[in-house]
Amino acid sequence: VTHDGGRHCFGQPQRTYVARQARAPWVAFTQDDNIATRDALAYIEMAIEQQPSPRPIFFRWLAPWREVIWRVPILFAGNIDADCLVFPRAIAQEVVWGLHYEGDFDAARQAYELAGGEVSWCEDIISVARPDAEHLWWKAAA
Repeated sequence: VTHDGGRHCFGQPQRTYVARQARAPWVAFTQDDNIATRDALAYIEMAIEQQPSPRPIFFRWLAPWREVIWRVPILFAGNIDADCLVFPRAIAQEVVWGLHYEGDFDAARQAYELAGGEVSWCEDIISVARPDAEHLWWKAAA
């Protein structure tokens, strides 16, 4: 997406813009240097089906320094990433991603507040940052 929000800040304005264009009932976010795990879509689908009502879902992510994020199911800066987030469309379209490094935390906090604190913390890892060859599952199958 070439939309830069007039700020020449890439990543955060695009997420806000694209989420507002979304037509699917759920919106998942990613970044250009991350990949989805082999089972990411299955994990997301299963988590959505288990929701008593649509609410934000916070998955886990493998950070570039190979630490799993989130560490504990508590929302705070440094414990969430864009690749962890799956929102119902209605919430995704209300969230504004902050124009700074922790813009993903801003989005997660807003989604949390919009959902009245009703979120799901799923322990499944759905994304890997700056993947090593071992994480390139589609190449291993070729």
